[in-house]
Amino acid sequence: MRNHLKGLPNGREVNSKFFLPTRKSMRCVVANMHELNSSATDEYLKDIFDVISRFQELFRFQVLLFCFKFVLTALLVFEFILLAMQNNILRWLEFILLPFQTVIDLMMIVVFCVRCEAFRIEIQDIKRLSTTLLSIYQEGPIREKARKMLKLINEKPPHISVYDMWNMDASTMLNMINVVTTLLVTLLQFALL
Repeated sequence: MRNHLKGLPNGREVNSKFFLPTRKSMRCVVANMHELNSSATDEYLKDIFDVISRFQELFRFQVLLFCFKFVLTALLVFEFILLAMQNNILRWLEFILLPFQTVIDLMMIVVFCVRCEAFRIEIQDIKRLSTTLLSIYQEGPIREKARKMLKLINEKPPHISVYDMWNMDASTMLNMINVVTTLLVTLLQFALL
């Protein structure tokens, strides 16, 4: 859609010997292979939404467990390290390995939330491009595709949620870190007072 509105970026051809897939080079490849009039872009978008829906149905329980696991392990590791330091029984290996596991879980949550946020941003971009195409074309197959895509996005907005309790996006990661930090401060207050 963006290629149709803006044209090819810099009019460059893709080098067939050494191809490093950047956003511009992928736009060139797509523009050379597909035309918006004849491609089934609206069907592809519908298929993507169906796959996201199936993914969510299959893995929402695992995502819920992983989020709870992160919160609980972060609290338990902090409590264990705090008690071990108070009783002077902490070894260096435990001091390194236990927080390392929590950091690994945090990095996995960051990657998952960032990918969900990137998906949400791309859907907003498709919605904006569809609206732009609707304003440019008054009739024809391109207008019909843009109308179908906009209707699909508005009727069933795609988002990855955990049992509709919260959406997985960039704010989820910050909220989880906020909860863990608040509970860690509470544990610290009980331990030191």
